[in-house]
Order: sequence, then C-alpha cells, then structure tokens
Amino acid sequence: MTTPPYTGVYINLDRSPQRRHEIEEELRTHKLSDNYIRFPGVDGAMLAAPATNITPGESGCFHAHYQALLRAKEAGKGVHIIEDDVLLSGHVEAFARYAFDSQLFDEFDIIFTDTYVYPNVFMLKVMKDWTDQAFDANGKALPHLNLQIIDLAMREMASLSSYFVGAKSIDRVLNILKGELDAGPTIDRKST
Repeated sequence: MTTPPYTGVYINLDRSPQRRHEIEEELRTHKLSDNYIRFPGVDGAMLAAPATNITPGESGCFHAHYQALLRAKEAGKGVHIIEDDVLLSGHVEAFARYAFDSQLFDEFDIIFTDTYVYPNVFMLKVMKDWTDQAFDANGKALPHLNLQIIDLAMREMASLSSYFVGAKSIDRVLNILKGELDAGPTIDRKST
C-alpha cells in the first residue's frame, strides 16, 4: 500500500467512546484505519472563551477543528479532517489521490466533502441531478469517481464533518480560524 498524500484526523470527545468505536469501524470498512489519527475533541463547557452568541458545544467544535488542523500541520502535507459521526464514501482515498495529484489545492484552500447548503431550489436541483448521476438504477453507487466541484465562495453554507486542506493552505486557514477564535466566533442566527 502506498503512503496517502494527506494526514487524516478524526475528532472525538473523550466522553464519547461509542462514537469513537463507530468512526473507527467506518475507517476499517473503507480500509483507512492506518491513515487516520484520533484528535480528542474540546469540551466547550470547559473553555474560558470570549463572550459570543454560539453555544459551548459550538465553541468546543470550533476550537477542536483549529487544534486538530494545528496538529496535522506537523506532518507537512495536506490534511483530511473528519468528525466522529461522518459516514465515509468508498471513494475517499481515490478522491484524495486525485485532488492532491491534480494540484486542485493550487486553486482551492479547502475542499468540503460534506456540505450543508441553505435551501435554494436551483442549487438543490443541481445537487440532486449530480447525486442521481452517481448511482445506478438500483440505487447502488457507481464505481467510478465522478467529481463535481462547486465554488462556495458566494454561497451560504456550513460544513465541518469532512474537509481537506491543502498543505500550502494550512497556515492561511489557521490564521483565519485564529482570528475568529480571538474575536469570539459568532453565528448569524437569523439565517440558520
């Protein structure tokens, strides 16, 4: 087996051993166990964070992703960060190899592989059409990798469950996250 072109990290709170078991089983199912390390989640209730309108759980999540990315940076290559409740595709490894080998990260800092996009009829139709193209008539995923990239820069979206960060982008992403952590991250509750 060849060395993967990225470091994999899964975030899991110490108080969630069942979720740790489930994500480790998910990684085993996709033969990715050797590619991923566990990063202990951050309990937001224990943080002395700036005043903000996010919940302690959301704050802990934000801190955990920042710290996991900081730790993954030490490997000197791109990173795939996942949360312990993610369901992985059988295409994760193929996608990662494609993304890094084709220099996608020269164009994008982050590639989200699990994204919530706020309801928009046009966008939902496009995503439904792409999803339909990924499955055969019996609903079974097609074996080939049919990659679709959507530029989310001008769209409202949310995601932390699964994303890749290119090696050259880690410092830039860390600086953005650090700036938000220092200021006290917030959520515009009107649009959520």
